[in-house]
Amino acid sequence: MRRYERPPEAVANVFELTDEERAAARLRALPQSRHDERREMEHSEPVAESLGEPIFEWFLRNQRSRWRRCRLRVTPFEIAQ
Repeated sequence: MRRYERPPEAVANVFELTDEERAAARLRALPQSRHDERREMEHSEPVAESLGEPIFEWFLRNQRSRWRRCRLRVTPFEIAQ
């Protein structure tokens, strides 16, 4: 089994840090949408290896399709705004 190097543990409450402090600690924000999540996952070697290439590719195709459908749908919240 291949081991991946984990980043160092955060020693502070990351939600209380300023943007500059997060950047200095090399902490990245979590994805904010399904689209961002999928884009991150496309480059995730551990996920690709865990799922295997055929399932990984199928999953990404499925997520792209779902994203295209979601983008076209207007939600009640958006209408209210």
